[in-house]
Parts: sequence; C-alpha cells; structure tokens
Amino acid sequence: MSKIVAVIGSSQTGKTRLIERLVPELKKRGRTVAVIKHCPHGFLFDVKGKDSHRFFQAGADGVAMAGPDLTAVVKRPSDANDLRAIARAYFRDADIVLIEGGKGITGFRNIEILHKGISDEPAGAPYDLAALVTDFAFKSDKPVLDLENIPAVADFVEKNIPDEDDDVVLEVDGTLIPIKDFVRSFMKNTILGMIGSLRGVEQGSRHIRIGILRREEEDEKL
Repeated sequence: MSKIVAVIGSSQTGKTRLIERLVPELKKRGRTVAVIKHCPHGFLFDVKGKDSHRFFQAGADGVAMAGPDLTAVVKRPSDANDLRAIARAYFRDADIVLIEGGKGITGFRNIEILHKGISDEPAGAPYDLAALVTDFAFKSDKPVLDLENIPAVADFVEKNIPDEDDDVVLEVDGTLIPIKDFVRSFMKNTILGMIGSLRGVEQGSRHIRIGILRREEEDEKL
C-alpha cells in the first residue's frame, strides 16, 4: 500500500462528490484506488432477515458474501477508528486509499474541503492537514486547491502525500523532500534517541511527528 489520505469537511461540503471525481482521475493515471467511508454513527450492512444479517445477529465475528462479481466482508472491529489498520488489512494492494470523513481521527494526512457559506474556515487538526480544497479564494499557509480542478487535486495526492512505507518523512511547507538513506537513518536514530527517555512517551510508539515553525526573527539572523 502506498498512500492514505482522508477527505474531510463539514456536512454538505462535497466530500463524496470530490472522491467520486478523484477516483476515475487517479485510475486514468494507472493507480489502483480504494475508498473507506468513515461512519461514526454506524451503518446497515444487510436487509434484516437475510442470511448474512442472521449470521451476524447470531454473534459471528465476521461474515462474507462471495459472488461472481463482488465480494463483501463485514467484521466486528477491535477499533473502528483505526482507519490505517483497516486500510492495511484490506487494501494493502492499493496504490492510494481515500478515506471519506474521519475528521478528528489523527495519524494520517487529510485534505479538507471548504465550501462558501457552509464551511468557511478549517476545522480539522492542523498538524494532519495536507491541503485545503475550496470553491472560493482563501489564504492559508497550507496549499489551497480549486475544488473544480480535479487533475490538480490528483497531482497533489500523488506528489505530496507520503508513502505509508516511508519510515521517515521530511515535509517543508507542504512539499515532500526526498532524503537519502544515510540522512533518513541519522534523523530517525537521533530523534528516537532524544525522545526515548521523555516522560509521557510510551515505549514502542509507532507514529511520531515533529513540527518546526521558523519565525521571522530567526530568518533575519541567517
């Protein structure tokens, strides 16, 4: 699996529509694409009384329906909010996994939609925000993309969302910077060594993010 990115935003901002248009654009470029819809209020898997529903109601931990054209699987998750684990478990072969929703769930990059009159300001976690997609002019220190320019959004996903297999990612002002293996190893070992003894840092923590904001007075000293 290569990239995971969430499309977040308030209700009626067009998350489904954006993903609906982004999928064929990415497919046209030769990418394999999977989509996860975050349903915080639950969802109905099957019609009440049907066999699969009866199996699940009987207490089965998982039920699959296999047909000639489609396979559907439903499971009782250990953590419904661990969307990265879901992506890795079921869509490891996908080049790009798009998540609809998931605002407030941290740990992966997201693109937030702003829609004039519905959502005029970002509401997601700033440290997970990769870009804004809007239908109006908006100033931000993050990249701002046109909601109608689907090729530009696809370009951003391909070029600026890090691969999940990258264990060290260097991002400067929203742009991914390639780093050599020696630098990658040095950065990883140095950071892990520095934070390993800090209070509040659990041993074996898997996801660590450090942000540096360089202030204007610091630039003047250079």
